[in-house]
Amino acid sequence: MKVTLRSVLLALMLANSTLAFALDDQVYSCSRDEHIRRVVIDYQSNNSPVPCQVIYSKDTEGGSQKTLWQAQTTAGYCEKKAEEFVNKLDSWGWKCKLELSPTKSN
Repeated sequence: MKVTLRSVLLALMLANSTLAFALDDQVYSCSRDEHIRRVVIDYQSNNSPVPCQVIYSKDTEGGSQKTLWQAQTTAGYCEKKAEEFVNKLDSWGWKCKLELSPTKSN
């Protein structure tokens, strides 16, 4: 899964440091056989791309969850790391897709 177009659009959104809209968490759902894994970009604030964290969970494999990366001040870092990891999962045979996430109320 190449997400280069999505990366370009996200970079354009992040270039404007005063975002005028709420940022929803980005959730990638990855499946292989009967297993589901998720990669979530968790935005700590509704109106800023930082701070953020990338959370990896193995929903059907005991529900383990781990924070892989986080950023306090570098906009775009979490998105880049999540994209790289999703591409790696794809290369390992997982089928990943970006899902819509409900808006958080922070």
